[in-house]
Amino acid sequence: MSFSMRQPKAMTAFAASLLLCVSLVPAAAFATPSQEKQAEADAAKAKVAKLQEKLDEAEAEYGEAQMAQQEAQAKVDEAQTAVNNAQNKIDKAQTKIDKAQSRINQIKKEIRELQDKIGERARNMYRSGSATILDVILNSSSFAEFATNWDALTQLNQSDAALVSKSKSLKVEQEQKKKELVEQKKVLQDEKAVLVEQKEILEEKEAEAAAKAADAKAIADNAQSTLNDMERTYKRLSKEAAKLLKEEQEAERRAAEEAARRAAEAANGGSEAPQNDEGGYTVATGNTVVDRAYSQMGKWYSWGAVGPNTYDCSGLVGYALTGKYSRIGTTWTFMGWERTNNPQPGDICTNTHHCGIYIGGGQYINAPHTGAQVRVDSVPSSMIYVKAPSYLRSL
Repeated sequence: MSFSMRQPKAMTAFAASLLLCVSLVPAAAFATPSQEKQAEADAAKAKVAKLQEKLDEAEAEYGEAQMAQQEAQAKVDEAQTAVNNAQNKIDKAQTKIDKAQSRINQIKKEIRELQDKIGERARNMYRSGSATILDVILNSSSFAEFATNWDALTQLNQSDAALVSKSKSLKVEQEQKKKELVEQKKVLQDEKAVLVEQKEILEEKEAEAAAKAADAKAIADNAQSTLNDMERTYKRLSKEAAKLLKEEQEAERRAAEEAARRAAEAANGGSEAPQNDEGGYTVATGNTVVDRAYSQMGKWYSWGAVGPNTYDCSGLVGYALTGKYSRIGTTWTFMGWERTNNPQPGDICTNTHHCGIYIGGGQYINAPHTGAQVRVDSVPSSMIYVKAPSYLRSL
């Protein structure tokens, strides 16, 4: 690289002026409003995550409580079905009892009617005395006919008596059947009473399960409400942080542009440095690499970019060294170049993750990070100084 005879003195003055210009750029030692707001948003986000965990636990408990309630309700329903079946059996037994009682009453009535008829016949025969028997004898033309008529009369009485006896026997049978049905009904009623008691116990358990489910739901609803509030807070804080960040970036952009303008003016011997068509400044320091770096000041950082509108750190170094929008290497490439303890403007400042073009006075031009523009900064103590290979120095 070629320098004029007056270059060392000019560069010294230039470096001194840069110190003054850089001092005008806001320092990053303290948190900015957007960083503070973002910290609040991050804290809210952390709370959202914890609240989400609590909500998940509450919903899981509510789900288990609901299942327990459903199981308890199913048991109550089963118990109710058993009670209903027992009542149906009792009702059927009662129907049979009622039918048996009705039949018993009918048999009693028939017995009374037959007894009344037999008694009436006996009274008539008693009142008529032998006349009735005499009628039988006189009306018989022969002994055989008499015997036949007498047998018929006797059989008639015996038939009535047999019917009465049969009715009485049937009555006894029906009474016995009724007694058995009544006993069966009593057993069924006792079984029903046990089932009703069991059902009441199950209903109490179902009520407890329902209460637990209601409590779990209330907890889950409260957790959801709290989570919703915190999510709204997080969104609000994030929005405010984004707005502040945008304002700060705009202020930083304006400050960077002002610093670049002043630095370019100082580098231009105190006269105003005109902006070029690409948005940077046209500065004539006599150092081609430095002038190229100045020409790109104010352009935004973009990872992987090599110009012409945006740059990352190594992309900017590549352009400054070659004047071409192409990558010549990365920070690891530059770390392998020849080191120097006496850096000159146009040398490279680098470490394993960042790099820039040294302009003198402990300052360098670099593409810092996302959201920042190409600007002048102090060289970090972690950086080393290296010289470009000889084949690049002649470009």
